[in-house]
Amino acid sequence: MIILPGDLDDLERLTFESVKAAYKNGLSVFRECASDEDIRFLAEDRLYVKKGAKARTIHGFIQLSTSEVRQLEHLETVGRICCVYDQTVKRKFDPDLTHVPSHAAIFQRSLPAETENKKNKLQKACEVLFHYMKEKSRWIDVGSFRDGLFVDLNEASLAGKYIYEPPG
Repeated sequence: MIILPGDLDDLERLTFESVKAAYKNGLSVFRECASDEDIRFLAEDRLYVKKGAKARTIHGFIQLSTSEVRQLEHLETVGRICCVYDQTVKRKFDPDLTHVPSHAAIFQRSLPAETENKKNKLQKACEVLFHYMKEKSRWIDVGSFRDGLFVDLNEASLAGKYIYEPPG
């Protein structure tokens, strides 16, 4: 899911920042079998902003092939780069709501703690995933994805529906 602001730069190119979660704590994705409701839950959780922040919108989606992602390699560092795991996740702002069963996450394989220049090597390996994801032929405009089913979320977000005030 490509969310604005944040996932694209001023020239509408994917930012490395939006992908590097793969080597930090996992890149959140959903499976193709996800129901519209499951995707809506995940999208709504991503659209929430603190009061006073600029509203977020869904620009589009990136269609990834799990088998292709698992085959990506960076031979100078980790070899095969990524693992993909199915997950069931709690709703971000209301854990009592139905959990999302069709979530998955892409995790980048790590290097041993004593690896010299570990952070730099992990970033170089992650760049392979980044180049795979930034290929625009994989991108689906929000209006085309599932016949525009999620366009209304953008309208709701711009109208102020997804605002939260942190406790405290």
